[in-house]
Amino acid sequence: MDKLLIATGNPGKVVELHDLLQNLPIQLVTPAEIGLGDFDVVEDGDTYAENAAKKARAYCQVSG
Repeated sequence: MDKLLIATGNPGKVVELHDLLQNLPIQLVTPAEIGLGDFDVVEDGDTYAENAAKKARAYCQVSG
């Protein structure tokens, strides 16, 4: 099964994303589950979309 790293440690967001994606053949993985629990991205973009893209790129780079 493919894994999808979600760039959040917020338990509520994890549940929400799991519920939204439950019909897909993927396993959601949090940063803490792969040893990145202390990694943080400064969310200094002007919009939610900018911050989300910034976090996605950063977590992609550090997770490989």
